[in-house]
Amino acid sequence: MEILSRDKDEEQTPNQPAQQKSNNAARTSVFVGVLLIILGGLWMMTNLDVLPARVFDVVFSWQMLIIVLGLYLVVVKNYWIGGSLMAVGTLFLLTDYFHIHIPVVEVFLPAVVIAMGVGLILSRGK
Repeated sequence: MEILSRDKDEEQTPNQPAQQKSNNAARTSVFVGVLLIILGGLWMMTNLDVLPARVFDVVFSWQMLIIVLGLYLVVVKNYWIGGSLMAVGTLFLLTDYFHIHIPVVEVFLPAVVIAMGVGLILSRGK
């Protein structure tokens, strides 16, 4: 009798890795769905001359691909790599399309070092 009751209790406990995989799968499907809706809407508005062609060039660029990949990684809780990719993609996007000069050595690299320090302090308790 005891074996049967123990098996019943074991079946009722949730399997943590399987649940985490299903949560990540749900996040991924929502992320991809929203992304496709946004991309399709921007593409359609560009084709109908509601938005200038420059918007199409920015949205469908390799820099934006890096930013979206980083955003996806943040959604599935890989904050370090995702945040880094978003920062690098944004840096290249600003310099290439918007001709904004960002002093990489003077500002960006020290900001990365500061972000690493903050990340280490915040992840200390985990």
